[in-house]
Amino acid sequence: ETRAMASYNGGGHVEHMMNIAFMGTLVCSGRGRGLVISTAANSQFGEVFRLMQGEESPKTPLQNSMDQLGKQLSFYSFGVIALIFIIG
Repeated sequence: ETRAMASYNGGGHVEHMMNIAFMGTLVCSGRGRGLVISTAANSQFGEVFRLMQGEESPKTPLQNSMDQLGKQLSFYSFGVIALIFIIG
């Protein structure tokens, strides 16, 4: 077991992680090796994405007015269809 794996405790809070470089980490100089410990949905970015998916964003005023317009158009369309069917 390497020193890097010995210091990795399997996750936890980001602020308590030691010797971990995340995507986008800036390295000014030097050499090193890295060991990938998680990718995609198992990474910190994946955790944030999963948390954001659970949140339902509120509808904007434009979306509300478009929904109302759609309901009105449907109502009037069915009215015209019924009128044509009755006259028919």
